Amino acid sequence: MTIIAYRPQLENPPRAAEVNISFSLSSAGSFFDILTLESGVNRKVSADKWKLASGLNTVKALMKIGAIQVISESDEDSVVSKTDSSVSEVLDLPPTEALKMIEMSFDESFLRKWQGAEGRTLVKNAINRRLKSISEGNG
Repeated sequence: MTIIAYRPQLENPPRAAEVNISFSLSSAGSFFDILTLESGVNRKVSADKWKLASGLNTVKALMKIGAIQVISESDEDSVVSKTDSSVSEVLDLPPTEALKMIEMSFDESFLRKWQGAEGRTLVKNAINRRLKSISEGNG
């Protein structure tokens, strides 16, 4: 399985934050297959499907602008270590890094502190969505 993050708000023009994107795939032995990415972190993407999708020009373009990103285990570990740091250390993160950190965080108290100190609307909205997702049990 592969972990893929999809951030529609980074597309140009930006899409709604709660949108999904689907790609039509074809491979040997399969006439028609679809890979759908939900907004946020997709933790159970088939490696075979991702291999096919990553060759598509649309996917390459979205990866180039940071709207789609492959997340490795080391990325997850760095997010966990950053949530142990102070909020002031994350306020200067570039938007793509901030979004990645928010999507992978399970620490509600850290997210609430960050939310209170953050000035960027894009990041504040992502924190709100993440807190809602955690509170609804969809974390």
